Amino acid sequence: MRRSTVSQVKPLKGGFTLVELLVVIAIIGMLVALLLPAVQAAREAARRMQCTNHVKQVALAMHNYHDTFLRIPAMRGTRGAETSDVEPNWGPLYRILPYIEQQAAYEALRTGLGADGNRRTNPGPDGQIVFARTWSVPSLLCPSDSTARAALPHPITAANGPMHKTNIMVSTADIALNNHADGGGTHFSRGQWHARAPFIEFAEHTMASFRDGTSNTVLVSESVTTTDVSKGNRSIKGGSALEPSFYTGGTPAVNTGITYINASICMAVRDTANRKNIASTKLSDNNWRGGRIIDGRTTFIAFNTILPPNSPSCLRSNEVIAWGIYSASSEHPGGVNVGLADGAVRFITESIQCGTLDADYSPRQYFSDISPFGVWGALGSLNGGESAAL
Repeated sequence: MRRSTVSQVKPLKGGFTLVELLVVIAIIGMLVALLLPAVQAAREAARRMQCTNHVKQVALAMHNYHDTFLRIPAMRGTRGAETSDVEPNWGPLYRILPYIEQQAAYEALRTGLGADGNRRTNPGPDGQIVFARTWSVPSLLCPSDSTARAALPHPITAANGPMHKTNIMVSTADIALNNHADGGGTHFSRGQWHARAPFIEFAEHTMASFRDGTSNTVLVSESVTTTDVSKGNRSIKGGSALEPSFYTGGTPAVNTGITYINASICMAVRDTANRKNIASTKLSDNNWRGGRIIDGRTTFIAFNTILPPNSPSCLRSNEVIAWGIYSASSEHPGGVNVGLADGAVRFITESIQCGTLDADYSPRQYFSDISPFGVWGALGSLNGGESAAL
């Protein structure tokens, strides 16, 4: 009798169907999509923390300078401290170099000569020693601003051009009239606004000057640097607009016969198609924001507390040293880090109250009174009599 044999069936090899593969790919894609923003947010948080630390270093350096000279440095020039060492246009960031671990650079710049062997009053390339063309100060740069980190030295190295960048800028409070610091001194330096802002031409304030309180007064802030001095930078944060109409010497109904400024006109330079850009018809030929660490003129190293953070900056004329409205800015979402006069660092949001911007204000009327620019303006003024609450 034949034995029946059971056929041996080979087991099937394991594998994925096409549907299963597509489902797995979709799940992985979803996980990456969820994870990537978290990673980017973590990286930005780290960058913002580093920027905060740099702002604090500069604010504390101002205090250390004050401990040595019994006053903080002037915006430009001097009334006594280091008179023989400092040329007229060299500014406060140059003065504090020894207090941010840049003593060697300070000494080299202090004794450096121009190409003709003479010291220059204009701290451009020809007024500095050769190393300044490739020199940078890490504690003055914010890693969130790729523009500041991307080009060192600055691509424009012509005589007296920008070349070494800073993201940390000093406050000229709510002054928008004659804040260019070019030596004219008609309003900015000759008494009228001498005690209005932390950094004023030829004015070296003591801590006693901060009548509104050091915890109520902004000393320094972040600001995005420009990419170029030509019309290539349309960014609201790093560029500059040519908008002379924000200022007029005419006779508006509100201030008949008095010079006035209207900050809302500067806000209107945004491109309607892309709100992050300046309108092409409003671009300035001279974008110098953050372009010279050691210069003491507003275009290079200063901001004011008129328009809220991350607003446009507007020049009255198409000149490098034109006075105007210069806004604080950063690449952090929603606002900027500022250093207060007491050394503390706070984050100021873009929504900070700035008064009624579309009103006509006469700077000559408020230089020793409450700022018309709300909480932000109050944080800028030294002795406006305001009590700003953060």
